[in-house]
Amino acid sequence: MPEGTWVFSEGREQTISEAGIIGRRAGSIEGSSFYHHMSAKKVIDNVGWDLWDAYYKFTTIRNPFDKMVSAFFWSEKEAKHYPHSRQIEAFRCWLDYDSLINDSVSRWVFDRNKYVLGNDVCVDFFIRYENLEQDLMCVCKKLDVPWEPESLLKLKSGSNPKKHSYQCFYDEISITKVLDWFEFEFGFFGYSRKP
Repeated sequence: MPEGTWVFSEGREQTISEAGIIGRRAGSIEGSSFYHHMSAKKVIDNVGWDLWDAYYKFTTIRNPFDKMVSAFFWSEKEAKHYPHSRQIEAFRCWLDYDSLINDSVSRWVFDRNKYVLGNDVCVDFFIRYENLEQDLMCVCKKLDVPWEPESLLKLKSGSNPKKHSYQCFYDEISITKVLDWFEFEFGFFGYSRKP
């Protein structure tokens, strides 16, 4: 985008520029071909294989145990005000697959379709959430973009109270659910199978 034309907005319109696609953050809108948490297949359907192959593609991954606790607090906003014992109980109930899979949160929690096509990984680089700044610096270096860590936004940092580690939310049943749902991620990324 030309210097001075970008203005921060969580609901900004999509723009296609020399730098790539800057998508809309506020969900899909009628007539828009791009939206956040879009599958790799749908991106390819919109841009075609030639452009897809030409792009340097990267995404963020997160330890599934940590990811599910974070998703819980994002989805159940009032839970951060609960006493800790009630947070744990509410989290374990929330992990009931039948309700979770039908929740709108499932589109971005179960996100393998963003980086796997068929059985193949289809992105070039994974930013690990636990190494966020270091991995973002690698992406900037690869793309020859200045690394400016002071410009990083923290839009969702208030949703999780962070008073307790994610490990304390799990029992045997909830561990088994997350291991089953994210079998590929535990194997491919080497995350510990224990919270």
